[in-house]
Amino acid sequence: MSADLEVWEHHLEDDVENDPRIGDTEREALIVARRGQGLFKERVMLVEKRCRLTHVNNPVHLRASHCKPWRDSNNDERLNGENGLLLTSSIDHLFDRGSSASKIPAT
Repeated sequence: MSADLEVWEHHLEDDVENDPRIGDTEREALIVARRGQGLFKERVMLVEKRCRLTHVNNPVHLRASHCKPWRDSNNDERLNGENGLLLTSSIDHLFDRGSSASKIPAT
């Protein structure tokens, strides 16, 4: 993820943090969902049972990753399990970086 994109995502997270229309419980769930854990992960696990690529099925080793990026989603989409994939942390890392990861030369 580029530094500019990361700064923008933190700005959006601050907006959620400071929005008086969002209750404390929902606020916490939204912030934790950005990091791929909590309620969002529980909801993704109702749909997914393992990493799609590695087939790892131990929840300790899995992250819930947003299909539609958190920054582009509304609050409902940010917590919707249908908007997620279970991925191991290394696959999640590459998935979050999108097509730029495919440009890394093989060694």
